[in-house]
Amino acid sequence: MITAVIDWECCASNVALYWDLSVALHDLSVDAKQEFLMGYGMNENKIREIAPLIKAINLINYAPYVERAAEERDRARLEQYRTRLSGALDLYLL
Repeated sequence: MITAVIDWECCASNVALYWDLSVALHDLSVDAKQEFLMGYGMNENKIREIAPLIKAINLINYAPYVERAAEERDRARLEQYRTRLSGALDLYLL
């Protein structure tokens, strides 16, 4: 009798909390990110404290995609990543 199936295909060993938060927050709006973190039990000071590490991990997550675009000489995609990773789309930083 099979009582459970474990699919290890997408498993990873990462820096707990920060890596998971980086992935979870990636596609959320600014408001949704803040609500998510508050629901996670983080106050505003903690959110600001961990933000640099989450940003760094998010950049690491992009590395294979940037590398693939470079190998394929996909200049349009590289320019999109350059815009995204430069912070130009973050409308809250001045």
